[in-house]
Amino acid sequence: MREEFKNMREDTTVNEPVSIMEHRTPVEVAQPIEINSRPSTPMASDLWIYRFAISTLGALALLSLGGALVLTGLGHDAPQVTVALGSAAVGALAGLLTPSPSRA
Repeated sequence: MREEFKNMREDTTVNEPVSIMEHRTPVEVAQPIEINSRPSTPMASDLWIYRFAISTLGALALLSLGGALVLTGLGHDAPQVTVALGSAAVGALAGLLTPSPSRA
């Protein structure tokens, strides 16, 4: 026989874990709490911050596009920073203007 089974008590039965579980104290069930329905983020509650962010990102996208067009018209290559800023601004605008699934 294996060593771990030799040290077991003679009266150990299969039902012993069940009897231990029957004598434990009951656990209290947590009561549901009411969640505050007010928006917690400034972007959701203050429309002026939202409008400022949208107008700033839009202006940045238009300025980078205009700058790239002017530089290309003058015969220069548009810097990669200009293209990156314009792309980031357009992506941020898309993220802000797309409704989230909870608001849709």
